[in-house]
Amino acid sequence: MELKRIVERTKNKFNLSVAEVGENDNHKVIEIGMCCAANDRGFADSVIENALNFIERITDGEIFEIVKEIL
Repeated sequence: MELKRIVERTKNKFNLSVAEVGENDNHKVIEIGMCCAANDRGFADSVIENALNFIERITDGEIFEIVKEIL
C-alpha cells in the first residue's frame, strides 16, 4: 500500500498527527511518526496502540521497531 494512503487513513481513523519522519530515500522501509494529544496517558497509549495494529492490518509490511515518548 502506498505510504501517503497509510498516513491519511491512519490520520482520519484515529484523529492523530501522522507523518513520514525518516528513511525517505529507502523504498523498502518507511518510518512514521504519530502524535496524540490527550490529558490521559492511558487513553493516548491506547489510541497509538490501536493505530499501530491498524497499520499492521492494512499493509503487507511488518512493524519491527516502536519508540514511544510521553511528555
